Amino acid sequence: MTDVIVDFDIASSDEDLRLAALIDAFVEKQDAMGQWDAASLELMVRTGFGPAGERLKQLIFQSREAAEAFCNFWMTETGLQVAHFPY
Repeated sequence: MTDVIVDFDIASSDEDLRLAALIDAFVEKQDAMGQWDAASLELMVRTGFGPAGERLKQLIFQSREAAEAFCNFWMTETGLQVAHFPY
């Protein structure tokens, strides 16, 4: 299985906390809709760095479907497009 990695530029601790809160809200919403339960949704979060040294949070999904669902949720909740969806 190929990992699907979504990068988010994180410029401050407030943005980091906002991303964490939206991850929690996404998991709860998917569970409530019967899409994935919290135990079966395979999602990892790690801190990485971009080519210019900028700090990134990388969300690593086990399926493109879950990654796309999160990106759509992110855009709906924030009005912002995902900074990077390279993989």
